[in-house]
Amino acid sequence: MDGGDSRAALLGRLDEVVTYCAAARGLAAALLYDADPPDGNGCAALIEEAGEPLLRRAVRDGSVAEDVTIRDLVTVNVGIVLATENRPDPGEETRRLFRRAVTGIQENVRPVMRS
Repeated sequence: MDGGDSRAALLGRLDEVVTYCAAARGLAAALLYDADPPDGNGCAALIEEAGEPLLRRAVRDGSVAEDVTIRDLVTVNVGIVLATENRPDPGEETRRLFRRAVTGIQENVRPVMRS
């Protein structure tokens, strides 16, 4: 698997998480790390367990920075979902913002203009 494939696999999984969190009201709040019960956050632990091998592969392939953690990525997803949960179309909004977070704001990329 080359770097592009490992990154695509990781981002595909994260896109599934953000999409599901947008659909399942309350799940994003359940993933908040600062409210972990003493024995750990079961939902977050499952997501981390599933995503960690994908992240390690993408880091190893050089398609993701070495200092990125799965907790960072889940936290970004949670923030996006919580920020958009009361929007008219939270599912689409979360996917759009997730893609923006992944691609960043790049100087040499022209935005697609829609009429």
